Formats: sequence, C-alpha cells, structure tokens
Amino acid sequence: MYSLAGGMPDATLKHIRDETLRVLEKLGIECDIPEVLAKLSGVKGLTVKGKRIHYAPWLVEDYLKRNYPKRPPPQRKPGSLSLMGPYSCLNILDMESRVIRKPTVADVGTAVRLMDALGIDLYWGGFTPLIPDDVPKPMTQLAMLKATVENRRVPAGGGVAGSLREAEFMIEMGKASGRAGPHVGFQFGISPLRINPEALSLFNTLIDRGYSKDVYAFSGSMLNFGASSPYSVAASLAQGAAEGIGGAMVVELLQKQDTWPGLSIWPFDMRFTSIVFGAPETALFRALVQQFCEYLFGWGPAGEMMSLAKDVDGQAAAERMGCAMADALRGARDFAGAGMICMDELFSAEQLVIDRDIIKWVERFVCGQNFCSETTSLVDMIESGLPNATYLDQDMTVDRFRQDTWMPELFEHSTLGKWQHTGATSLRDRAREIAREKIKASTFVLDAGIQKELNRIYRKASEVLT
Repeated sequence: MYSLAGGMPDATLKHIRDETLRVLEKLGIECDIPEVLAKLSGVKGLTVKGKRIHYAPWLVEDYLKRNYPKRPPPQRKPGSLSLMGPYSCLNILDMESRVIRKPTVADVGTAVRLMDALGIDLYWGGFTPLIPDDVPKPMTQLAMLKATVENRRVPAGGGVAGSLREAEFMIEMGKASGRAGPHVGFQFGISPLRINPEALSLFNTLIDRGYSKDVYAFSGSMLNFGASSPYSVAASLAQGAAEGIGGAMVVELLQKQDTWPGLSIWPFDMRFTSIVFGAPETALFRALVQQFCEYLFGWGPAGEMMSLAKDVDGQAAAERMGCAMADALRGARDFAGAGMICMDELFSAEQLVIDRDIIKWVERFVCGQNFCSETTSLVDMIESGLPNATYLDQDMTVDRFRQDTWMPELFEHSTLGKWQHTGATSLRDRAREIAREKIKASTFVLDAGIQKELNRIYRKASEVLT
C-alpha cells in the first residue's frame, strides 16, 4: 500500500522506468502523419513500422541523460509559493448575478485585469482564463490574445491554433505586443500511446516555414485511470512516461530543442464517466507522479487548485485546500488553476480571490514556525510576565507576533461579535468586494502604438479567417 510517509521503494521506481523503455521499444507511439514519419525514418535508433514509431532503449537513455540531469531547486525564499490562473474556461460564474453563463471578450479582459491586480500570473505565462463565446470561432484565440495584452502590464498570452493562418496571425500579434515568444502552443499526447495528428502536422508545418522559435509543444497526456490507461498505478506511470518521452523526442528531432514531457494520471469516476479533480485519489496520484518524475527527470509537476464543485461553496473550499496542502507537502511550490472550478468548465472571480488566501494559508504552514533556540533562562522569560500577569506589554511579544503571524486579507480571525458589529458580511461577499475594488483600481492602459497595431492585425485576421 502506497503512503506519503514511505513512497515507492527504489526497486519499484527502477522497474517502472525499465518498463517505460520497453513500452517505447516494443509498443511505440502512433503517429499518423506521413511527412513526419518520413523525417524520422532515417534517424538512428528509431524504427518506423506502419504508423508507429519505435524507440531503441539506448536512444531514450541518451535523451534522458542529455535533457534531464538532476537540477537544483529554484532559488526563492524557503516555502514561498506562486499562484497561476486557470486553463481557458468554457463558462463564467457572473459575480454580480451569480448565474453561470458563456463568457464574452469583455469578461476575458476583466478576468485578466483582476489577475494582474492580484499578482496572479496566467497559466504557465500564456493561457487566457476564459474562452469568449461572442466572436466567430476562427477568431476566438486571437480575441483572447488581444484582450490579454490589452489588460496586463507585462506582455503575455498565447494559445492553441487550429489552422496555419490563425497561427501566423497569433505570432504576428504576439510579436507586436512586445513579447519574446513563443506565441503558439500545441499539446500532442492522446492516450493510449498516440500523437494528435492534426496538432503535430500543424506544428511541423510551422517549423518548416521558419517559425521554430515562435511555437512550443507539450507532449504529455492526461491519463484517465482505468479508462485510457490500465487500472494499475505502475502500468499507468509507465504508459504516461512513455507517451511524454516519446512525444518530446519527436519534438526535439523536429524543432531541435527540448520540451517538457509531462505526466499526469487522474481518477476516472465510472458512475459519471468523468475525470475527477479534487478527490483524495487525485492528490495521491499526484504524489505518485511527483516521486516517479523526480526519479526519471529530476523534478516533479506543479501543484493545482482543483475541485469538481459547481459553485463557490464548501466543496470547492475543502477540495482546493486539501489538494493544495497535499501538493505543497510533496514539494510543489508553483500552483495553477486559481479561480477555476468544476475542472476547467467554470471561472469565478470570487473563487480567484479566495484561492489567493488559500495558497497564502498553505504558504504560511510550509514555511514553518519560528522556533528560537533561546540561550537565556526560560524560567526568567516566564517569570518576567508574572508581575503584570501578561506578556502583551513586552517588546519581544510584539516583534515576534509581527514576524510570525500571517495577516490574511480575506480569512479574518475576528470574534463573532466583531463580525456581527461590522455588518456580518459573508466571506463570499467580501471576496466579491475585493474583486470589484481591484478591478476598479486598475489603471493600466496599453501603449497607443501597440494598441493600434493589435487592432490592425485583428481586422486583417477577421477579413481572412471569417
């Protein structure tokens, strides 16, 4: 039985790693793109059989050795955590009406502006928090990118293109914003053991046209335990690692640069035929993936703010806090998904504000308690408070209280009477007020020259794509 206290033994980790190489050698990865297979057929160590790419173990070992040596942890204050926003959500929970509806381009801009004001980054620096429903489908990604650049102090944004011309307009708009790039992303992995042919074909075409520095790829897939991978943790880890490594090696050979292989396993609820975010099994799978990725690559995945709640409610709070704490205790220091509930189906500005305090709570916990190794007599220290029957009048008390105590913006620690006296405002209502205030206080205005160029590119794209 796996537990956080012990983890998987080294013998198990080695066995799964060895089996990962056997999967790549024996089963390979399906790639139904003739032009890509033609490029790879002459690579020593790769064997193309029909639509499948098979990898010699020595070639995989060489890839891992070159790209994933043990790396030191990022240099930051011990225990400090960073927070990123959601993937691109399909719906918005309107914070004024509290009704679920489809997002607009204006909603995208407001969400990005709020994240910017709260100090919450975009998901891995590029994914816009909402997918607008009020623009023609071919213009969706460009509208998202434009709204992001217009409402964020640091140029950012990017997305997944569906056509060559769309990708080229996204690259042009990204460069016009002043962002270095890359500007267009792709996710290739499809379980079991396949590469998305449409995505990789477009990625390959863009590279052939000279856009290698403007595109990036994520080769990992999201395994649904028992559905798209075997109902075996060890087999799922081997399959997921094979998919990530196999795809990453293809990217390296095509693009001449490395990408993140990725590996994730998610519970699958057979009652609802749905992937599960926020369950205890979710946290356990992530801990297993963390340990195996550290063994295989030298680092593990980031943390997530996750829930299958349908509202800003107790389920959302419990699942998000539980997953965040479990991820932090396994070593995660970067957290994604703030403001995202019910997987990536729903965005809530109120939840975004609440998530910031949740992650600050977790950050305070993992930082630990200041435990001074006193050299003076503890008896004397205790005795000093006896004359006045208190220690509140001592400088040490005030100084250490300020140093050690987290002062939350939202999670107030007042008494019931104090709360009632000041209006008895619910936590959710206070989160809404904070969101309103942050949005109203934001004064960022995009440079007029950049705005003019974005408008020109957007108009041109609309003429071509629609």
